[in-house]
Order: sequence, then C-alpha cells, then structure tokens
Amino acid sequence: MADQAKVKKPFYKKWWVILIAVLVVLTIIGALSGDKTSDDAGKAAVPATPPQAEKQPVVPPAAPAAPVTQPVPVPEPAAVVQVPDFVKARGAVCDTYKSQANDIKKSEVFNDYFNNFNSKDPALTMSEVKGVVTGIETPQGGDFVWVKVDASWGELSNNDVLVDGSALLGKSPRSIRKGTEIYKLLGELQEGQTVVVAVDRVLPEKNPFSEKEGVCGDAWLVKFTSIRPLQ
Repeated sequence: MADQAKVKKPFYKKWWVILIAVLVVLTIIGALSGDKTSDDAGKAAVPATPPQAEKQPVVPPAAPAAPVTQPVPVPEPAAVVQVPDFVKARGAVCDTYKSQANDIKKSEVFNDYFNNFNSKDPALTMSEVKGVVTGIETPQGGDFVWVKVDASWGELSNNDVLVDGSALLGKSPRSIRKGTEIYKLLGELQEGQTVVVAVDRVLPEKNPFSEKEGVCGDAWLVKFTSIRPLQ
C-alpha cells in the first residue's frame, strides 16, 4: 500500500545504538583487564616471604662433670729417735769444750771426760738398736771381724785398735772371733743392710788427729752382743 505508513525499526536495532553498545562493552572489558593486571603487578611487587626454618628446641649444655677428688695421702708420723743419755752427755761436754778460752782449758775438758767415762756402766748396755751396716772387715785369715753400724744417733764399731793394741790380735773384749755365733751371723750380712743390734761396753771413740773430734764426734766403740737382719 502506497499510503501505508513506513514501519520504523526499533531503536535498539539501529546501527548507532549497536555501535554504542559495542563501545560500552569494550570499555568495560578494558577496565576489567586493567584492574586484573594491576592486581597481578602488585602481587608480583611484594617480595615473597622466605619460609622460616623450623625452630629446633634449645638443649642446654650439659653441666661439666665434677672432678674426681683423689684422696690425699696422710704421711705417717716420723719415728721418734730415742737418743741415749750418754749421747746427750757427750753433746754437753762438747759445748763446754768449745766454750773454753784456750787449748789448755780444752785439753783439761778432754782428759776429764775420757778419764771418767765408765764403759762398764750398766746404763751403757743397749738392746734393739736399729742401724745400717757400713763395714765388715777381717784381717788376713779372718780370725776375727770388725763391724761398723750406723745408728740414728751415732756410728757403732768394735774396732778399738786405737785404744788397745791387743785388738790387733783379736784379744780386745770387743773382738768378734771366728767360730762364735755372732761371727756366723755376720757372715750372712752385707754392707747397706738394715740390722738390729744389742751392745754393751760403750765408749766414746778418740780421734788421734783431732781432740775436738774425740769430744764432739759421734763415733762409739761398743761390744756387739747380738746382731740380726731387720725383718
């Protein structure tokens, strides 16, 4: 029909409406893509926190072992040396001798001491005297023997040749003759051996070269009545 009114297209079918719609859609899509990219960039900018190592339990150091205390050895008390009275008396005479003004007075002290010393005094008999053998000597043939024993308070010897020449023949009262029991015992001993002796006839030994040594020395002439090794 010529007169029939021309039908109009709906507005949403018009080309310009479709163009606008496409532009709007593209704009929205672009906006959404930008936000995601920003989020990803922000996430990438933040450094990742390194994983922390697992904490190990702290074990306190072991206490040092207590030192082992070694027992302190207690030294044995030193044996008390019993000094005979006649040894002490000789020391007193020595002090008197040294205090004299001249040799004349000293000789008087010397003579008085030796002239009045009684070797047969029972107080000069001793038993259980411990000492070390320092000499065992015999003359040619071994008819008798001279012995020296070092005790803690002096040297004991039966060699009294300087007192009586008969000792050279083994006739001194202090001689130890071959065949006696003590002679046999001495045959089993040696120098350096510790022994226990019994003595009598004790006499301070004179020194032919020194008056002072005779008074102040520690050598004693004795008669050995027994001798045995220390067990």
